[in-house]
Amino acid sequence: MSIRAKLILFFTAILFLIAAFNFIYYPKIVKENAMSSLNAKVKNMAEMLALGVGIGLGGNDFTAVNETLNFARDDRDFSYIAVFDAQNKELAKVARDQMVPSSSPNGFLAIELDLKDILNRQGPFEYSDRLFFVAPILYQDVGHGKLVLGLSLENLHAAITKNRIATFAVCFAILILGAISAVIFSNGLAKRLNKIIGAIDAIADGNLKQEPLAIRSTDEIGHLGRVFNKFLSRTLPAIEQSPVSIVITDKEGKIEYVNPRFTKYTGYEFDEVLGKTPGILKSGKHPPEFYKNLWDTILSGRRWQGEMLNKNKSGGLYWEFSTISPVKNRDGIITHFIGVKEDISERKCMEEASRRSEELVRSMVANAMDGIITIHDDGKIESINPAAERIFGYREEELAGKNVSALMPEPYRKEHDGYIKNYLRTGQSKILGVAREVPALRKSGETFPLEISVSETLLENRRMFTGIVRDISERKRAEEELKLYRDHLERLVEERTAELKKVHERFVHAEKLSALGKLTGAIAHEFNNPIYGLRNIMDQTRENPLLTEEQKYLLNLGVKECDRMADLVRKLRGFYQPSTGTAERLDVHQVLDDMILLIQKQLKTRKIELIRDYAPNLPRIVAVEDQMKQVFLNLLQNAEESISGEGGTITVATESPSEDCVKISIRDTGDGIPPENIPLIFEPFFTTKSVKGTGLGLFVCYGIVKAHGGNIEMSSDMGRGTAVAVTLPARGGVAQ
Repeated sequence: MSIRAKLILFFTAILFLIAAFNFIYYPKIVKENAMSSLNAKVKNMAEMLALGVGIGLGGNDFTAVNETLNFARDDRDFSYIAVFDAQNKELAKVARDQMVPSSSPNGFLAIELDLKDILNRQGPFEYSDRLFFVAPILYQDVGHGKLVLGLSLENLHAAITKNRIATFAVCFAILILGAISAVIFSNGLAKRLNKIIGAIDAIADGNLKQEPLAIRSTDEIGHLGRVFNKFLSRTLPAIEQSPVSIVITDKEGKIEYVNPRFTKYTGYEFDEVLGKTPGILKSGKHPPEFYKNLWDTILSGRRWQGEMLNKNKSGGLYWEFSTISPVKNRDGIITHFIGVKEDISERKCMEEASRRSEELVRSMVANAMDGIITIHDDGKIESINPAAERIFGYREEELAGKNVSALMPEPYRKEHDGYIKNYLRTGQSKILGVAREVPALRKSGETFPLEISVSETLLENRRMFTGIVRDISERKRAEEELKLYRDHLERLVEERTAELKKVHERFVHAEKLSALGKLTGAIAHEFNNPIYGLRNIMDQTRENPLLTEEQKYLLNLGVKECDRMADLVRKLRGFYQPSTGTAERLDVHQVLDDMILLIQKQLKTRKIELIRDYAPNLPRIVAVEDQMKQVFLNLLQNAEESISGEGGTITVATESPSEDCVKISIRDTGDGIPPENIPLIFEPFFTTKSVKGTGLGLFVCYGIVKAHGGNIEMSSDMGRGTAVAVTLPARGGVAQ
């Protein structure tokens, strides 16, 4: 039913109810008002007549009674008057029927009444189409009977009937006029509403290009029209000009509306997709389960979101991010679906490119020869690559979340976090973007040299640091060897270019070695003769019984030293070949004391103090005695020669750092050795002595110690002295 018909029916029903009310209730109201007036009239007349009749009866003046009754007879509204005594006996009665001809005598007729019923009533009452009132007849407060007065209601009924007819005519006229007015009024309302409805229907059909409605009225329909115009000016342009595609379908999925962005994405015009389903965009790249999940979700009243690969009109594929929501009516029943779709093809391409780039970077990192470590600004490790795993000996999961200082030895481990905090506070760094060499620590506890370069990256407003690390142990060894070799060549070649100096140094080195071999062979015989002569003399002299014990000790020591010198000449011929002497268990303290005795006179002459700092219960060593004496004597002589002038101190100390090794330290307070010469100190022919040094003493000592499985190290502080530490394996018992 149209709005106009509803309005007409509504207004007609209202008018009909008003007319029915007037037709039914208005006559009743009129009658009630008339009856109220008649009741008052009959009551007043009855009481007045009863008073007059009472006076006549009280004075036995019947003439007065007749006059009183005649007075009432003159009023044609009264049709019955009767007087009864105290015993309800009728004394006088007159009646007049207004419906009889006026020629009837006096117009009064006798009527039959049920006196018993009437006389017992009080107040005005209707009886036999008349209105009666029974009034007591009193005279001097003495009752003389009752007066009954009756009034005909025929005139009242006739007047009510005429009034009802007139009321019906008026109500009918009102009904007709109201219906005509309702039609006219509803036509005006319907016309304005139909404009709004027509525009809404057009929008529902997909035609969003609607002109604003001309609204002049200020009533509710006018307000509705203005709201609709606001919708046209704000909401529809937002939908039409939306940067995303909007699709509206019915419950079965048939398209009812698409915005222009949909046409741009898909190539389909609105008329081409109207009434069809979005299935025309299927690319065939998604399995049926994908679409089943979509429909199950939206039909259950929930919103579905996801990425979808679709196909446009020309057959090209494109990605879109879709949000599909059900639209429900007031009863909660789904009536439509609205889909908001954003073309994300470009983003997907970027994501794919990013994914490939990440895979490439991941592959490069995984296959990089250098180690790569990423850490957070709190120093905790996020990741390491396989090369870093090989360098440090850890698996990535072992280090993830741990502080990077775990890869550093002390004291750098304790200091590292302070470096990071200082950089975060001041922004000043000495390592970012600079390759540095630092000590590092493997899982096994081994310390090794590491080259590292650190870069900084901001990731989600948080600093990340990436370290490129390289184990340079081999390089450092090669560099050290190269440095030693280069320094050696530079000291031997003074007037040639660097390349010639290196070639010349090799040549000189080879010549010296060859010359040394020849020299050793040539002078061995010359040295051996005087040595053996001296030995024979001392051997014969020590048989003299007059010698003191000290003299015998010195002669025995001299014989031993002659034997050692002969053996030294023999060893020089082989240079640094393994010793052929017999190893035996030696008391290190005894060997040291023997060698100190040889230089003790020289030390006293130069006023050099020698301090023994021997460890108690020092383990014995297994070594060739004469070779150990040669080492200790050479080191003691070097210590004595390093002290210029008179005075100074030489300290000989022993200790056992562990059960399987013995350490001998010889420290002096001499001039010291320049730091750049320390790496060359054990090279052959290298000497810090200006004249008498051959450069073979420490070289030979180094070979002897290494041949015994030990180690020899030297440290020096210019102007404060030099310290030599010899470490030898301990075997056997404990020296006394």
